[in-house]
Amino acid sequence: MWIENAWYVGCWSREVLEKDITSRTILNLPIIFYRDLSGNIIAMEDRCCHRHAPLSKGKIEGENIRCMYHGIKFNKFGRCIEIPGSDRIAKNMCVQTFPIVEKNNLVWIWLGDPTLANERDIVSCGFLSDDNWAYREDYLHYHSEYRLIVDNLLDASHLNYVHANSIGSNPKTQIPTEVEKKDFGLHVEDFWKNDDPAPHHKKAGNFDGKVDRWNIYDWYIKGNLLILDSGSAPTGGKGHMGDRYDAIEFRHLSALTPETESTTHYYFTHARNFALNDPDLASDIAMAVSEAFNEDKEIIEEQQKIINDRFNLAKKNHTLSKQALKRWFTDKYLEKNPNTYKKISSILEGNNMENFLKIYELFVLHKNDENFKNIKVNTLIMTGENDIGSTVEMSKNLSNVIENSQLKVIKNGKHLCGIECADEVNMTIKNFIKDNG
Repeated sequence: MWIENAWYVGCWSREVLEKDITSRTILNLPIIFYRDLSGNIIAMEDRCCHRHAPLSKGKIEGENIRCMYHGIKFNKFGRCIEIPGSDRIAKNMCVQTFPIVEKNNLVWIWLGDPTLANERDIVSCGFLSDDNWAYREDYLHYHSEYRLIVDNLLDASHLNYVHANSIGSNPKTQIPTEVEKKDFGLHVEDFWKNDDPAPHHKKAGNFDGKVDRWNIYDWYIKGNLLILDSGSAPTGGKGHMGDRYDAIEFRHLSALTPETESTTHYYFTHARNFALNDPDLASDIAMAVSEAFNEDKEIIEEQQKIINDRFNLAKKNHTLSKQALKRWFTDKYLEKNPNTYKKISSILEGNNMENFLKIYELFVLHKNDENFKNIKVNTLIMTGENDIGSTVEMSKNLSNVIENSQLKVIKNGKHLCGIECADEVNMTIKNFIKDNG
């Protein structure tokens, strides 16, 4: 689950070298990046349209890519321009290419509708191209879905606990977080007054006593980007509101690009505007930031494991419960009233029997409710490719549940739909309960 019509960070610019192919999977789609003869970056699907061989195993020839399976060559626009041993090239012999913008030392890619791609929508990260800011380009690969990382980034309260030994703060010094909704996402401000400086802040700022700290950031929903203004200043002054002459300042970028439903590319950097020529300090800051981000990674990936385990268990239990219900229904009623059982089974097509059994169970549980109204159902009603919720709170006639469940019902050789479908199943089950319940 992600937004397709958005600019995502595909990689750092430095990762795409001349005469070299860089590969990534982004939004479940394998992609290759390479540079043409002018140095511009090309993004192309990592799949030869002939026999699905990976073009990342191919060869760059000028501005073109040759698949090294059967030798088919594609130009930078994805069009096939050579098939060894054949003079005919079909018009549909091509691979997909994607809009690309190289900006602020980042490679931005658009995988949605190409007619909607507008370079002006790319979030500005100007400090990455400003000589007054120094930074190191970093990357982490997460075995978790990106939304868990978003949750981590937007809830600063975890700093006091996950990062207690690195960049954390005293929770007693934190001022309540201010959150403002914006068209692009969220604007969030976190402050700590009269706090102990973080270890790397203390060393970088030569702070002797307490400080006032701030994290002011914008979260962009499209592209999953966090831009942070962070720093510390001696306590008692105007903090971030002042001229910051006695403060240390940082600018931070976190860019989360979904790889798959369960893995994420995490591009980040932590820039500073002081001690630009101090390699030792730069190393210390980079180490502190990497330590903190690996602390996040460790707990988030463990969180993902637990979520996966619970999902798999729930899925297993749901399958078992459906099987048990079908056995119970069959054992109880097949011999007692085989004709009615056969009728109920026959009006439903194939695997919709499972849907019917669930709805039948609801009727049995609530058969004494007047007109089946004010029913609160805590169950899972599967509808093939659709469902109406893992926990369904219904305050309607149960026939609406049937109607919404998209059961396929046949009567006199004709498919019923809408109210007719609901009424047929409703009446069949009511009569069955009356005769057998």
